[in-house]
Amino acid sequence: MKIFQGKKLFFMLLAVLFLCISTNSWAKTYSHIVAFGDSLSDHGGLSSYDPTLPESFTNNEATPYGGDVWLDYLKDQWGAAIDNNAIGGAMTIGHEDSDIQAMIDASVLPDLGLTGQITTYLSSSPTYDVDKTLFAIWIGGNDCLEFFRGEYYTADPTALIADSIGRIITQIGTLYADGARNFLVLNLPALAKTPAFNTKDTTTQANVSGVVNSFNAALASALSDFASSHTDAKIYDIDAFAKMNEIIADGIFENSTDTYLNVEDCDWVFPNVNGTYDQFLFFDCIHPTTDAHQLVASEVADKLSDDDDDDSCFISTVTAKSSNNQYAFISFIFLATGFAGFLMKKD
Repeated sequence: MKIFQGKKLFFMLLAVLFLCISTNSWAKTYSHIVAFGDSLSDHGGLSSYDPTLPESFTNNEATPYGGDVWLDYLKDQWGAAIDNNAIGGAMTIGHEDSDIQAMIDASVLPDLGLTGQITTYLSSSPTYDVDKTLFAIWIGGNDCLEFFRGEYYTADPTALIADSIGRIITQIGTLYADGARNFLVLNLPALAKTPAFNTKDTTTQANVSGVVNSFNAALASALSDFASSHTDAKIYDIDAFAKMNEIIADGIFENSTDTYLNVEDCDWVFPNVNGTYDQFLFFDCIHPTTDAHQLVASEVADKLSDDDDDDSCFISTVTAKSSNNQYAFISFIFLATGFAGFLMKKD
């Protein structure tokens, strides 16, 4: 009696081959995205409290304001549902606008910072499929901007960074305690290269870069520590800083230094524009155009696909250890199917 019949082995090999190819070809996606953050992610958050404010802080094709942010593009790419809790102007705690913060302090508004966003979200007793839900956080830019304005931690960026990163990790832990297991965290973009700072003197630009680099390094370290102590959690860290530098270096946009909107001192935005929107990386002094948002969404999708490649099947293991993966993979297929065919003939 044969242990393996030829035909059975042949079809078994085909099945294994199909599963391995399928596993490594299908990108990781989530059917539900729950997002927290600031104006880089906000679409309808801040305007829900004041309808006179922009629906989003990017362009809608040729129309100023109200365009899709990276989360919208990611949602469409995956066909996912989205719960976007991001608020323009949010810091890791509180809001950068003094008038809005005064209303928060007077309990007219809830805390609109990251801490408040997550508290409000969890107070609604949300239900979600743990395996299919991705919790996205992009925050910290306004903490740093307020510091640069002299409004927040006026003396010591070390304390600013420690407190801001601490709040981010604490809130990830709060979501984890509620059952969340899949997290997406973006670091700060290269703020020194935004129109808010790219015309400043070299010393100012160097100081901004120093704070941002320190913030991002601290965030990466803290996320790594969290992942090490929460081994059942999946944390995707997206390097928005490197992506922005790549976009500029590659010349993807004709204009990577000025703004699509006509702005004055980065404080007041006029309805006039400086050209065609797809020429510009920057929507205004800080925010990207909707085309740039789309590139961020693609970066996220690619990152998740790369991080979740399944190398557990035998074929993947063999090819990963070969000096020439492509030829090793092809050779394995021919050897396996040829051997199965030989056994089939013997039957």
